[in-house]
Amino acid sequence: MALPAAHTDYGEMMESRPGRAMVELHDEAITALLAAVEAIGAQKIEERFNETAAAMQAVTALYTMIDQTNGGELAVNLGRIYHDVLTKLGRISFDSDPARLARESIDLLKPLRDAWDGLDRREAGEEEPVAPVRKVISGAKASAVQSQAGHL
Repeated sequence: MALPAAHTDYGEMMESRPGRAMVELHDEAITALLAAVEAIGAQKIEERFNETAAAMQAVTALYTMIDQTNGGELAVNLGRIYHDVLTKLGRISFDSDPARLARESIDLLKPLRDAWDGLDRREAGEEEPVAPVRKVISGAKASAVQSQAGHL
């Protein structure tokens, strides 16, 4: 899988349709993680590494796009979730159950992806969001906090 930067100019997309850029970055990360889980099952170490690196690059891009100045509590919560995912991805090569870490990361990213998709569709006049973003992020934040507590 090519890294996200090879696919799309997300900076340009952020100017024209920021919600769609966020959805595509989440899709990049989730797709890479699904491929990493397959590679783990097939014991393909190099493929697992490459897919994990692609996911890390996409999540890092998501993390750096957070508006820390104007985002308030929402930005803080998103930052915590993305930080938790990056921590999990960094441990994949060293954990006794790397597929679990990849699946946990997907579980954190998927509701955020769906919330961004709903916002993007609403802004484009396509449909209403499936769930309010703050509610989705609060749920993902609680999951991330529980996950971190389990690793202490």
